[in-house]
Amino acid sequence: MTETDPPDHAAGEALPDPELTAAILSAALHHDDVLLTKIATAVVAGGTDREHVLQACYAAQDEIQKASGDEDDPAEDHLLDLMDRLVGWCPPGAAI
Repeated sequence: MTETDPPDHAAGEALPDPELTAAILSAALHHDDVLLTKIATAVVAGGTDREHVLQACYAAQDEIQKASGDEDDPAEDHLLDLMDRLVGWCPPGAAI
């Protein structure tokens, strides 16, 4: 699995933290990039591995996609921006 692949729970990978997933989902649904950054920065600074944060992001993305069906949802764009910053697909200094 690469950093951009969603987790494969059937392959024995850890399930995402439900509280972190809920916080990320809420911030994304409110289109709050500042809060998304604060959440991710705080948990990474607290010792949580970026991969665990990404797992929570994938779980939040699943929820957004289920709710929006085939329609594009701006909340997913905010979430994808956060995920890019977690894996380093961003300008220097913007990575989390």
